[in-house]
Amino acid sequence: FCFFFIFLSFTSICQLTPPTVSVTPSASTQCPGVVRSLTATTANTYSRVIASSGAISQNIPDDNGTGTSNTQNISGVPANATNIEVRVRFSVTHPTNKQVEVNLQAPNGQILNLTADKGNNGNNYVNTEFHSTNIGSTLPNGNSSNITGVYRANAATTGLRATSNIPNTTSWASLLGTINGNWTLRVYDNTWNLLILSPQRFENWTIEVYYTLPPTWSPTTESCGAGWISDLG
Repeated sequence: FCFFFIFLSFTSICQLTPPTVSVTPSASTQCPGVVRSLTATTANTYSRVIASSGAISQNIPDDNGTGTSNTQNISGVPANATNIEVRVRFSVTHPTNKQVEVNLQAPNGQILNLTADKGNNGNNYVNTEFHSTNIGSTLPNGNSSNITGVYRANAATTGLRATSNIPNTTSWASLLGTINGNWTLRVYDNTWNLLILSPQRFENWTIEVYYTLPPTWSPTTESCGAGWISDLG
């Protein structure tokens, strides 16, 4: 028998059509040398960059300070991007959720703990999301299986299993200083088990970056000949 495994990793850049800028007043007659205030407004339209590991199913070593990890590269976010939001989604197969620790490292070296010691004796994280806006629920302490949905980062910096690449911030803001570059998700098991009867796997993860660009506009001016009289008085 022959078995073939294909692991797919991809990056996608979605750039939406820039929004229309509305300027008030849209047109006016103007006296030479007089300053008139113009107001430019536009609705925020987000662009998005996505990077995903695809199915990786990496073994999570038992009670190990190195754990397992996967790195995805984000590129193409403009230097003048604003309203930046990062979203991370992952799945982990594990028989005891309280033994799972997950940390996110940004390109600038800042590391944030997403979850640790949560879900007690429940099993598995399934498409579990964390947003840099820190919306969502608090991770459960009691028995909870197939943890899914959007949660706030656990943000622990002590009492964790990692022996290197240890979380060094409690704030998402620290990770957003550099967006383009390598983002790494690390997964650990924090307890030695005499018998491992069920798989312990880092299944997949995805990182999404949303951003807007400041509006730009180019007013049109016309030169008036001699004898031009303004109706503004």
